[in-house]
Amino acid sequence: MPTSLNSPPGRGAGSMRSRRSGWYWRPLQSRNGCSRMTPGGGGSRGFSASSASSSASRTSSRPSVGDGGSTTRCCEGRVSQSGPLEDTGRGGREGGLRAHSSAVPKRLLISKEARDAVTLAHVLVNPPAGRQVVPDDEAVARLRAMNGGRAALREAAGFVARTVKSGYPATRIHRLLLTAADEPVAAPTAAEAAAEDRQRQLAEQPFSVSFQQLAEQVAGLRELEELARTAPESFLRELSRLERLLGGRAAPGAQQFRTTLGMQKAVRRLVGPSSGLSDPILSSSSAERAVTRYLWQVAEIDPRKWGPTSR
Repeated sequence: MPTSLNSPPGRGAGSMRSRRSGWYWRPLQSRNGCSRMTPGGGGSRGFSASSASSSASRTSSRPSVGDGGSTTRCCEGRVSQSGPLEDTGRGGREGGLRAHSSAVPKRLLISKEARDAVTLAHVLVNPPAGRQVVPDDEAVARLRAMNGGRAALREAAGFVARTVKSGYPATRIHRLLLTAADEPVAAPTAAEAAAEDRQRQLAEQPFSVSFQQLAEQVAGLRELEELARTAPESFLRELSRLERLLGGRAAPGAQQFRTTLGMQKAVRRLVGPSSGLSDPILSSSSAERAVTRYLWQVAEIDPRKWGPTSR
């Protein structure tokens, strides 16, 4: 397989073909301005750079166009999480709606109004650093004031429903959207409420504290901590040949970007929705996010310093 996505031999600029796999890179532009990977035969199995690894966000520096003149960017070399409601840092540390713009991938077939409602609900539940979590009554009032009315809120709630099993914050976001849409909301059981409180605690307390608590239950996390501290580049072994091309080769922070992908694949085997664990705390997205962000801290990885990448 060629080592560059720019001008592979024999295929012309902007394409990449593997004789063994039959896949090549072709800069087809989707509606949001991002390139995507398509099969050589031109079939429907095309996948974006993010689907090469479920944790990789797209790395084009072009701003997305979106419907109705949306100006949020989806292609800034960040690392997205397991579900569509995961942010790029605790409480949107990068600040404002932009920090939560990855909450709803724009390639999904939902209206702009519904997408904006999910994004706002995510900001209200995970506010930027220095801001307080918005109470339910105020959050519902702000959601109802958005464009699109109840129909958009119901659509947004249906979109979020697919991630509720991952736990907090999706559970609270779902309830807020249903309430704002005047839809019936089932009260959580005592066990569900206790689990959500614990998941929320993992999400809101310092990453180091959450990690130490989780490591007492999952022994393999200590090994990941040691690797992040002494040899973070070893996480690159988790990546496929294609994933090792993500982010480019000369782009700022490209190696760290790929390292975070390898970290997340290793973490997902031990905790989070993909781990297969039955424990509602260990299998929550809050646990996965806390462990991943702690490993970033240990390895001294800061995505805010990467900057936009280009191919």
